[in-house]
Amino acid sequence: AADSNCDLENLILIKLEAENQDLRERLNEANRDLQSEKERCETLELQFKQQQQRSEGLEKEQTALIENFAGERSRLHKEENRLRKKCFYYHRGSA
Repeated sequence: AADSNCDLENLILIKLEAENQDLRERLNEANRDLQSEKERCETLELQFKQQQQRSEGLEKEQTALIENFAGERSRLHKEENRLRKKCFYYHRGSA
């Protein structure tokens, strides 16, 4: 009876060691997956920040272009009015 009790304990111990090894392997795999996911997230965060900076730069460039076009439009409008007045006075004087 003592031998069969000892054999049972050895079988239980072997089974527990196998389960423990399996759990370690699964934990290591989960840790590798987690590390891989962490690196992927860091890469995505870096790409997001780069795109955000690019977007901010493009917005500033767009604002500057809009301001330049508005200034040019205003200058052309003033020049057009000046030429119309000049033309008006020229035709009025010759009539």
